[in-house]
Amino acid sequence: DGTRENQRLIYAQLKAGTHPEQILALLKADPNIERRQFGIIDRQGRSAGFSGSGNNPASLSVQARVPGTNIYYSVQGNILASDAVVHDAARALEQTQGTLADRVMAAMEAADEAGGDVRCTCEREPLPDAPCDSKNAHVAYILAADDGDAEGDSFNDGDYDMYINVTDDDIQRHENANPVITLRMRYDAWKADQRRGK
Repeated sequence: DGTRENQRLIYAQLKAGTHPEQILALLKADPNIERRQFGIIDRQGRSAGFSGSGNNPASLSVQARVPGTNIYYSVQGNILASDAVVHDAARALEQTQGTLADRVMAAMEAADEAGGDVRCTCEREPLPDAPCDSKNAHVAYILAADDGDAEGDSFNDGDYDMYINVTDDDIQRHENANPVITLRMRYDAWKADQRRGK
């Protein structure tokens, strides 16, 4: 959805307390719904997932709860190397110790190690001027918000506790053309800054 209308709809409906299944019903008005994929979870742990029939065979959506916690999650992907991309990410999220952001970072690395997005390779444009280790994505980001953080119009334009974004366009020479590897580097640097009180 290049217009981001679906993102804005989901965000507004979640803020209004709408059940994710009802949000999914609203999204089905999109004329391109069969080419879309959604994973929606609210703060109460209610969830809904959808992978349209127009997505590639390795296209799935998993919503669950980390056993013994109040952490609910959704992992989804399409145009994947295999279903293992989603299943390995979910397993890493559940088994990793640490903060929620630590779990999400580990899940992204597991998805990358399982093959990620089959369209992305070290040989495929764009080619950042950096070493490339098994590129399976063109972008990677992680966002963590606290209750008091200033909100924007969509999920990623507020003033959040943490928002680390990696794109092919902003990878530096000392980083890696694999956005997930670079995200790990930036995430670890962010954590080190937090420990130092920056």
